[in-house]
Amino acid sequence: MYEACLCGAGISRQVDLFIRAQFKCGNLVQVLPDWSLSSLPIRTVVPDRKKVPAKVRVFITFLHTVIREANRHSV
Repeated sequence: MYEACLCGAGISRQVDLFIRAQFKCGNLVQVLPDWSLSSLPIRTVVPDRKKVPAKVRVFITFLHTVIREANRHSV
């Protein structure tokens, strides 16, 4: 859907975080500015909080940082 929109093939609903750069440089335009979906919470689920692998903890921290930054710089 993303590629089709960039090629001018139609409209789609996209996550702001992924299209922000294309939106800012004018490759994509917002067509329904008064319409939006409610945001959904993102949750992490692990089998045992005490035994979360370090890689998973790092990923969760990274995801939290990306979402926080996206909210700070939303379109």
